[in-house]
Amino acid sequence: MIATDNDCRVAVSPQGRAYLAQVRRNGAWCSARTFLNREALAFYVTVLNGPWSDKILAAVAELPRYPEECAAILLAGKRVG
Repeated sequence: MIATDNDCRVAVSPQGRAYLAQVRRNGAWCSARTFLNREALAFYVTVLNGPWSDKILAAVAELPRYPEECAAILLAGKRVG
């Protein structure tokens, strides 16, 4: 998980293949869409399905371009952004 605000969150898939835009439905996190790079995710949370919260938008702006880079940072126990 990268950033959560109420019933919306941004995450990276377990294998680092995609960024995930997720919403909570009936107590479970559901992927609204998957994204292969930060730019596509940013466009989605800003324009297509947004705007999402400032907290999530700020986190997305600091993400590495590709989700595999983000996954590597998280696996190393470091903070993203």
